[in-house]
Amino acid sequence: MKEIEIIEKRKPKEKHFLREDGTMKAIVYSEDIHYLKNGKYEEIDNSIIEEENYYRNRSNSYEVRFDKNKKNLIEINKD
Repeated sequence: MKEIEIIEKRKPKEKHFLREDGTMKAIVYSEDIHYLKNGKYEEIDNSIIEEENYYRNRSNSYEVRFDKNKKNLIEINKD
């Protein structure tokens, strides 16, 4: 059955879907799957991407950096 996420109903641990038959479905997770950015909940994506001198997580309320040159093992930034 086809479903469309209702993004406006997102919460840190919830997703809501409108189903093809008109019913609603909510999924509640045990940990956060969204983070708040500019007043809207965005998907958390902790996959690692490569930058010029470091690797970092793609998308979260915090940023984790791993130094490619191993001078600084790890850096964590929030806000």
